[in-house]
Amino acid sequence: MITQYHKLALTAGVALAMAFTFSCSSDGGGGGDTPSSSSDTTISSSSSGNGGGSSSGGGSSSSGGGGSSSSGGGSSSSGGIACAAWGDWVITAATCEAEGVKTRNCTSGTSSPQTEEIAKLTWGEWIPTRHATQDAHGEETRTCPTTPPTTETRELYMCGTVEYDPIDWFCQSTNVKKRRCGTATYQATQGCCKGNVYDLTREHYGKTKDQFCDERDGKTYVYVAIPEDGTGQTWMAENLNYNANDSKCGSVLTGTGTVGEENTATCDRYGRLYNWTPAINNVCPSGWHLPSDEEWGALMQFVNPSCWPTGNCANAGTKLKADSPLWNNNGKGTDDFGFSALPGGSADINGSFNHAGNYGDWWSASEVNSDYASLRSMGYDGENVGYYTGSKSNLFSVRCLQDSP
Repeated sequence: MITQYHKLALTAGVALAMAFTFSCSSDGGGGGDTPSSSSDTTISSSSSGNGGGSSSGGGSSSSGGGGSSSSGGGSSSSGGIACAAWGDWVITAATCEAEGVKTRNCTSGTSSPQTEEIAKLTWGEWIPTRHATQDAHGEETRTCPTTPPTTETRELYMCGTVEYDPIDWFCQSTNVKKRRCGTATYQATQGCCKGNVYDLTREHYGKTKDQFCDERDGKTYVYVAIPEDGTGQTWMAENLNYNANDSKCGSVLTGTGTVGEENTATCDRYGRLYNWTPAINNVCPSGWHLPSDEEWGALMQFVNPSCWPTGNCANAGTKLKADSPLWNNNGKGTDDFGFSALPGGSADINGSFNHAGNYGDWWSASEVNSDYASLRSMGYDGENVGYYTGSKSNLFSVRCLQDSP
């Protein structure tokens, strides 16, 4: 018969045995053995062999008793160390235009390089170093606290009795005004048109050309002086693309198609096509006009002095056509003067669109009679500029000439 005393003793013995079993580890196989269904299964929390949940190095382990300890460094396995030693910082200094950065590499361990950003520096205030007068520009300087310091200088102008910086301000009468275009501030190298900022110069077929904006629709056009010294004419170096009444756009970029009212990629590339009536009636922007036969002739004679003002002009086409693959069959020119003529094609009164990529035809303001006016033509298959007459109802390109001062 088991007495109450025997029950207590038996219970204590079982508890002691279980405590001893759970605290021991195996000296042989790997740790973390999968428990079996047997009632005398032992559970090991770590192993001194190959397996186990942790090593005897750094981290959390049990080497005899319970508890958590770390005898190594970092978070690693198999006793390894993430980085025991770091190299020197390599620094790319910050400026007033850009942030800096510093980087260092781990020289003993497996960690990835460490990188830290260095805040961008701040320019100092502009300080006048020479005041402007009515006869001479002034100068002001600001400094960036780099090592060594970086300085920047800009000119000062006079507006009445006030000095101003022409980059951010302009003079209107005797008042200095902030350069504002809609919600944006624009610089001296930019203009404002229809609430949008645009650059006053643009790269165009390999040359930097001046640019203006048509205030009617906000489109921009580059232009060139021929000759460059400004003693001659100033031509738009692009075909007009203003959506006037009765102007049309071709439906294809090359070959034959139709014309319509809506803007197309053809108009974006070559400009719109016009019959003679809108072309002659102030279709060009303010300050520009449709050139007459005499004005076209002056251009021809400058390009080739042996040409007649009214007539075909030998070799002029090669010198005036754009150096561009938009001319089919390698019919491009040398574009000696930046005129950059392109083959925009033409259309007839029935809406048939032809010759895009092959030929370009441009109206003159000179009429031959009530039904016809003169025009100039260039093609992929010739070196000349042709002189022709065309029906006023047909549609051709327009190239505008700047009004004389």
